[in-house]
Amino acid sequence: MATPLELKVVGLTRVEALLDRAALKALNLAPVLGGPISKSINQFYARMFTSRGEVGGERWAPLRPFTLALKARHNRANMGTLRFTNRLWSSLTKRGGVGSVRIVTPHYLEQGTTLPEARWAQLGFTSRTIFGRPRTHPRRVEPRRLAPRELPSALVLAWTTLIAKYVEP
Repeated sequence: MATPLELKVVGLTRVEALLDRAALKALNLAPVLGGPISKSINQFYARMFTSRGEVGGERWAPLRPFTLALKARHNRANMGTLRFTNRLWSSLTKRGGVGSVRIVTPHYLEQGTTLPEARWAQLGFTSRTIFGRPRTHPRRVEPRRLAPRELPSALVLAWTTLIAKYVEP
């Protein structure tokens, strides 16, 4: 004959209160999305520019001799790739840079840029004039990818950890 087993749960109301607090915080993730996660995205883009895209998984194509000569002519030879004017870099790495986009809602973060340079860098472009002379150039064979195909897993894991720490009671 089986021995009856009796189980008594103690402190259930405390556990329920902790879960209720966590659920309430999870209703509005804007503080963590717009704070540390947004800052992390800015830092990721800064590393993208420093590593010439390698951090995002695809190293950017090297600069062409024409571009190197143009940068040298304008005293910008030592500036990094895609940093001729620093507008694109600033819009992706600094909060409030010209053209930067940052939309935060309780469960959504959109961050990026509206500058046309970003589109040109991603997709390539056709130039019709160079120094006043009409000239057509083909689209870049190897565009510089600003948005990686897949975010590094360590970055995504860091974001989930930030959200978990924010929500924990």
